Order: sequence, then structure tokens, then C-alpha cells
Amino acid sequence: MSRADLARDMGLNRSSSGHIIGHLLQEGYVRETNCLPSSGRQMGRPGIMLELVPEALYFLGVEIGVAHVSTVVLDFTGAVVQSERRLYDTRGEPPAAAVEDILRDAFASLGADMLARLRGIALAIPAHIDPGGHLRLAPQIGWQDFAIQTLVRKLIPSDVAIRIENDANALAIGHDYREFHPGVTLFLLMETGIGGGIVVNGELFRGGRGLAGEIGHLRFPRSVPGQEQGERYVSLEDLIGKDALVCAYRGASGEPLASFDDFLAAVSDRVPEAVIIAEEWAKTLAQALCQTIRTIDPNRIVLGGCVSALYRFVGNRVQHHLMRVDPEMTEPPRILVEGREQFGAAFGAACIMHKEFLSRES
Repeated sequence: MSRADLARDMGLNRSSSGHIIGHLLQEGYVRETNCLPSSGRQMGRPGIMLELVPEALYFLGVEIGVAHVSTVVLDFTGAVVQSERRLYDTRGEPPAAAVEDILRDAFASLGADMLARLRGIALAIPAHIDPGGHLRLAPQIGWQDFAIQTLVRKLIPSDVAIRIENDANALAIGHDYREFHPGVTLFLLMETGIGGGIVVNGELFRGGRGLAGEIGHLRFPRSVPGQEQGERYVSLEDLIGKDALVCAYRGASGEPLASFDDFLAAVSDRVPEAVIIAEEWAKTLAQALCQTIRTIDPNRIVLGGCVSALYRFVGNRVQHHLMRVDPEMTEPPRILVEGREQFGAAFGAACIMHKEFLSRES
């Protein structure tokens, strides 16, 4: 944009806006360019445009999963400049040691120059996080009553802002960061566990205790041969999470070392054992979605995380089972797969810090 455009859009006189812009130029946040405006329209003699300096500042998002850690770095314009996903058994370490290890590796990957310009870091965790950044419970990774924000504050420079967020909420924030979607959207982060988040007219809905959208903990009855009661209840994530799928495929295929990627490849190749498991996954997901749709009435459902890749193969079957379970559902919500299956929560965490830095309160 030009100086005149900025002054007009901000409702300032050119003298005031010129003072602000001069400061931003001096600090290295903004630079001059001869590029045309993004609209491509230019009347009269081309003026000097202004743009953000991408490398001026950086923001880091870290997703701590059950068996992996994902990191995403955004520059000052909000573009992804670095992303990485690696295996990490979170359950095998005490919480404090795991966080220190994860942050040490994340900082090492940034490099000295990028680290010096880091202005925000957010951790996305499959956990109930209270407003003060205290971790109440993370059943999938075995963490409980952990003052994680206090620990992180001790580990990083004081001029770097920090936030701790639920991973599914981070996914929701990141997916809609660039574009406003009216209505209600249900986000599901599908990894070992199934996390959920709800966005209403662009705002994250946390619920009364910060647990809104967590359909992964819905209970389903399952018969147990040999028991007198003959029935027990298991959670949705125990039925359709990554570990459940891998375990089922290993048993059906006779391949004890088969991975989730092996299972996806088998579904793609229409291997009967894999297709049967995928069909059961589609049926169970549809049952859970049907109850949730009747409860919160979403316009959209967005699936993220590595397991969401399975929907690309069996999406039609999920739709079929939705209509079979609830034939009165004349207009089911649109279901789509988030474009960053491996990095959605980490990207959202970085977006939280980018947004906060550019906020009016910053």
C-alpha cells in the first residue's frame, strides 16, 4: 500500500501516519517497494509502495503429540518459512524433561539470526489448558496438573511472548486465520487421540470449562465376550484414532510392524483387510458426527491430523452412513480435510502469536 492509502484506511492525517511509518521504516519492520498494489490497479504515476519486511520477525508454533512433535515458523508476513515433524514418544519422558528437550531441539533448528528475531512461541498440546496456561489433564500423554507455562517462561528470553493452547483449538485458529467463515465450524484433530474445537462466526467457542468440541471422549458401547455384564464403554478416539487403526491392521494383515502409512497405502490399493477396517472407521465416525451435528448444528466440519488422510478414501462411505443413521438429515454439513494434515496444530499455534503481535493490545 502507499502512504496515502494507509493514512486513509487508518483514518489518520498524513502527518500522523507519516510519523508512524517513519518509525516502522527505521526499526526495519517496513520497507519501500516499487511493486503495484495487490489490486493491480494504478492511476497516474506509480507511487512508492510499502510492505512488511518478512525477515524482520518470526513466530514459532510447536505441536506436542503423543508420538510426534511438529514445528512451524512464520515470518512477519505470516508466511511459513520452516516446518518439521519428527517422531517423539512423549509418554516416555517426565513432562518437564520432555518440554525442555522439545524446546531445545526447536530452537536449535531456528539458527542464531532467526532466534534473535523470535517474538512469540505457542505450544499446542492434546490437553485441557486453563486460561492461565496451566495444564490440567492430558490423558493421551499422561500429563496432569503441570505448570507448563511457568516452565516455558523460565526457558526462553523474557521478550518472547508465550502461549499454551489445546491442539484442536490451535488447528481451528490456524485454518481460518486468513479467511472469515460465517456460521459454525467443528474442527477435529485426528491423531492418536481425537481432539475437537468449535468456531462460531470467526470466534473460538471454548465452552464453560474450556472443553467444547471434544467429541473424542464420546462413549460407545462395545460387547466383551466372557464377561457377565457383556458390555463396556470405550471412547471414540479408542475406536478411530491412529493407534486403533494400526493395531487393527497389524492383526488383520499379519504384519506386526505395519505403520499407519502402510495401512493408508493398503486402503488405496483396495486390500480387503484394510478396506474392512476403513469401512468400520467410516461407520463409527459417521455415528459420532451424527450426534454432534444434531447438538451444535455446524455448517462445516474440518478434519485435521494425520488420520484425516483416510477420509480422502472413504469420504463417500462416511456420507452414506450419516444418511443411514439419520435419514431426516436433509442437508448435512460440508466435510473437508484440512490442507496441512501433518502441521495444522503447529501452524495454528504460530498464527496465535502472529495475531497477538499485530493486535491492538500488543
